[in-house]
Amino acid sequence: MLEIRELNWQDVDAIYQVFKELPEDENGFMNQYYGIDRETFMHETMKKLIDIANGINLKPGHVPQTYYFLWKDNRIIGVYKLRHYLNEHLRNGSGHIGYAILPAYRNQGYAKRGLALLLNIAKEIIREDEIYMASHKDNPASLHVQLANGAYIHHDDEEEVYTRLPIKPIHACIWDLDGTLLDSYDVILDSLQGTMTHYGHIYDREYLCEYVILNSVHQFIREFAQREGLQFETVYQYYTTLQDAGNDKVKLIKNAKETLQVLKRKDVRNYVYTHKDHTAKQVLKDLEIAEYISYVITGDDGFAKKPDPEGIHYLLDKFKLNPKYCTYIGDRRLDEEAGKKAGIKCILFLDQNTPVTPLYEDTIVVDDLLKIVDLYEQREHRQCYIVLRYQ
Repeated sequence: MLEIRELNWQDVDAIYQVFKELPEDENGFMNQYYGIDRETFMHETMKKLIDIANGINLKPGHVPQTYYFLWKDNRIIGVYKLRHYLNEHLRNGSGHIGYAILPAYRNQGYAKRGLALLLNIAKEIIREDEIYMASHKDNPASLHVQLANGAYIHHDDEEEVYTRLPIKPIHACIWDLDGTLLDSYDVILDSLQGTMTHYGHIYDREYLCEYVILNSVHQFIREFAQREGLQFETVYQYYTTLQDAGNDKVKLIKNAKETLQVLKRKDVRNYVYTHKDHTAKQVLKDLEIAEYISYVITGDDGFAKKPDPEGIHYLLDKFKLNPKYCTYIGDRRLDEEAGKKAGIKCILFLDQNTPVTPLYEDTIVVDDLLKIVDLYEQREHRQCYIVLRYQ
C-alpha cells in the first residue's frame, strides 16, 4: 500500500533515519540534515520543522514549508517538500515542491505516484493558480514525473527545466492578429496589389479585400501562382517582403490594448496564433502589447494553416488548457472553423459591411472588443460561439 503522510512525532524514528542517510544534494533535493545526530534531531530539529510548517519563527525571506513522506507498507521510500506559497526567489527557482525517492526504490514509478498524492494536498494549500516545480537537466526522469502528472514546460536555463501545473481553471483567449488586434488590412492590400503589379496584373482593391476576408491571402496567392505557372513560394515571399516593409504603418484595433490589459488583470491568459510571419512578434512589441501576450505562434512555426486547428491544439496541449475555458478570436470564417474544430468557443471580429456571416447557429454577435470583458465577467463561459463586429 502506498500513502503519503505529513511529518509527525509518531513516525519520528523512520523520519530521522531518512534525513540522516539522504545525501545533502540528491539530484537537486537539498537535505541540510544529512548526518545529523539523533539527539539534535529529536530535541531541536523536529520542533523547528513543525514550526516552519506552521509559519512560526520563519527566517527573513523564508516561507512555510511542510515535509511529507511517501510510505510503502511500513517503510519510507520518498520525501517531499511542499512550500505553501512563493516568494520571488522560489518563483524564479525551485518553486513549490521538491522531492527525492530513496535509491532502492527508483525507476519503479513511485516518484510519479507519490507526486500525484502530494498534488492532491498541494491544491488545497498553495495560494497561486499554478504549482511551480523545477528539475535538473541531468535528471530527465524527474521532468518526466512532473509532465506525467499534468505539468507543462514553462521555460529553462542552462541547468534547470521549470514546469507549471495548473490547479485552477485557466481562462484563455487565443487571438488572431490581422483584422482582430491589428488594423493592418490597408498594409495587406497594398502588399497584395504591389505583388500583382510586380507580376503584371492589376486587381480591384475591393475584390481583393472581399476575397481575403472570405478566404485568405495564402489561398489567393496559391491560386494566382497556379494560373500563371509561377512558384507559389517565390510569389508569397515577394508579398511577405512588401508586407514586412509596411509593418510600421500597422495600428491597433480600437480598444485592443485596453481589452488585453483588463483580461490579464482578470487572470485571463492571452495567446496569439496568426498566419503572419515572425515579424509579428516585433509588431506586438512596437505597439506595446507584447507584455499582455503569454505566447505567440506565427506562420513561420510550421503549423497547418487555419481552418486546420493544429496550432490551437498545440497551445491547448503545451499549456494544459481546458478547451471549456478557451476562446479563439479572429475576423474570418476560417477562424470560426478553426475554433469549432478545436472544440473551443470562437470570436470573430468583423466590419459591419463584411460579406462574412456566421457559420453556426449558436454564434453571438457583439460590436466592441471590450465586450469580451463583459463576457468573461458573466462567464463561466456559456457554451457558444461569439462574433464581434468591428465598427
